[in-house]
Amino acid sequence: MSRDRENETDPAPATDPAAPHDEAARDADTVRHATRAGTNRRSPFGGGPMPVEKSQDFGRSIRRLVGLLRPDGFVVGIVILMAVAGVTLSVIAPRVIGHATDIIANGWMGHALGDLPLPDGATKADAVAALRAMGQNTRADMIAGMDVTPGVGVDFGALGRVLLWVVGLYAMSSLIMWLQGFLLAGIVMRTMSTLRADVEDKLNRLPLSYFDRQQRGEVLSRVTNDIDNISQSMQQTMSQLLVSILTVIGTVIMMFTVSGWLTLIALLSIPVMFLLTAQIAKRSQKQFITQWRATGELNSQVEEFYTGHSLVTVFGQRHEAARRFGETNDELYESSFRAQFISGIIMPAMMFIGNLTYVLVAVVGGLRVVSGVMTIGGGAACFPDCSPTREWARPMQTSSAAT
Repeated sequence: MSRDRENETDPAPATDPAAPHDEAARDADTVRHATRAGTNRRSPFGGGPMPVEKSQDFGRSIRRLVGLLRPDGFVVGIVILMAVAGVTLSVIAPRVIGHATDIIANGWMGHALGDLPLPDGATKADAVAALRAMGQNTRADMIAGMDVTPGVGVDFGALGRVLLWVVGLYAMSSLIMWLQGFLLAGIVMRTMSTLRADVEDKLNRLPLSYFDRQQRGEVLSRVTNDIDNISQSMQQTMSQLLVSILTVIGTVIMMFTVSGWLTLIALLSIPVMFLLTAQIAKRSQKQFITQWRATGELNSQVEEFYTGHSLVTVFGQRHEAARRFGETNDELYESSFRAQFISGIIMPAMMFIGNLTYVLVAVVGGLRVVSGVMTIGGGAACFPDCSPTREWARPMQTSSAAT
């Protein structure tokens, strides 16, 4: 009876003894073509072709992931509100620091003006007129834009109160962002748990013919590696992208309240960052796709060569199996190296553009302070406001791997 069942399930006719070697050669050629041209590949023990997966509709995939977040919609709303609050506090803090800088600068300059030959009770206008009479027009222009009183030093009481406000703002911002990250981690983990359960239900509904056509290692890679990659990308990208967008919006508004020219200089760097990141991400995305495809193929080979070790030994395919494993392992190494290296260029490039923007803002802001158009504290407040544009590099780098 068992012999009859074997004949019914495997009615293949007898073949020539050299056929296993010919099939192995054909399999090796198929793997090489799949590696070079991205075509289909076959299981080392037969079966149908396995297509190389590539995201054809990234927008639809994002919508499906957003749909998985609907059960936690209320918590997602709280996370967004907390991100808005945390970013708002962190953006306001540099402006308050600028006010503290103005208190120090005004006190220092007022104390220095006390050395001028001015009558008792002289005002700022008297000091400016005296400086112009002495030919110090640049210094007179700068003092004209400051709130100074000749002979009066730094108001340490007001400075202490302002610094306490700064400490409170940063402390509240850090606490809110920590809570936001805690809630977001819970949302992502629950979503991934639901996704794994859906995948398990889907696998249980699939017919046996599907598993006959697919390598088992490929299926395992989808359930483990791919879902872990989605989890990591969601947790990093959702938080960083949301915070970065809010930070850029908040800093632009804050900088406009200080100086429109400095804001325009900072905004000019954002299109450059987008274009540069898009070009780098376009090249790294191909390598990430190859990396995950090679990971699935390597898992398939390890799992099937291990479980089919007796067949590999009987047909004398141990050296062929080792060779194919080495080729796939080398492909995984090369693609992983290129993917990480190319995507790693994004951060240094963004830092370079951010530093150039910082220098331009510092030079233009210094000139405006000297001319009396802007206070020293206002210029100092713009320097921290320029740096958050660099935060765009992190979500862009993550998204290049996620897509």
